[in-house]
Amino acid sequence: LQQTELEFSHMTASSSLGLITLMKKICNSPSLLQSDSYYNSSIKDSNIRAKYGNIIDSGKLKVLISLLDNIRKEAPDEKVVIVSNYTQTLDIIQNNLLSREMTLVRLDGSTPQKLRDSIVNNFNKNKSVFAFLLSAKSGGVGLNLIGASRLILFDNDWNPSVDLQAMSRIHRQGQKRHCYIYRLVTTGSIDEKIFQRQLMKHLSLIHI
Repeated sequence: LQQTELEFSHMTASSSLGLITLMKKICNSPSLLQSDSYYNSSIKDSNIRAKYGNIIDSGKLKVLISLLDNIRKEAPDEKVVIVSNYTQTLDIIQNNLLSREMTLVRLDGSTPQKLRDSIVNNFNKNKSVFAFLLSAKSGGVGLNLIGASRLILFDNDWNPSVDLQAMSRIHRQGQKRHCYIYRLVTTGSIDEKIFQRQLMKHLSLIHI
């Protein structure tokens, strides 16, 4: 850890964004280290790679699965939208859900435009589909996901409007249920810093 901290102390301003992105990915799942370009090019600590590179579970993933299991048990007729900023994180979540026989659909940046409406309609109307995996940047505007009454923000964006747009996907015209929003935050990490920055931005807008 001390060796890694020493490496970080010599970072330039241009590399700070890469480090921030790396820390966000670690909060989601340590296994994302393996495919991170900044980590592979700048951090040479093989001990970290050996210790954490194959760990998929994170605190947030464990909480997510527990929350989904509880929703299926306590509200079996309700659906869930799960939002993340990273398609790699959606891959991990998707594998976790499928391994637990949770039916799902998914929309991200690789989804062809012509298929978006059919995916949304299938989710809203098909009672057998439990979860909708959504990329925050791909589904921020224009999607009406009233088939779900619960939305989980798996990670947070520096821009609060991105998260607000994601939250509003289920609170749209035609929604007949009470809506619940869950925000997962890893305390004592970059996750918490991003959330604090969002709160500061909201407060500054209120005072204006």
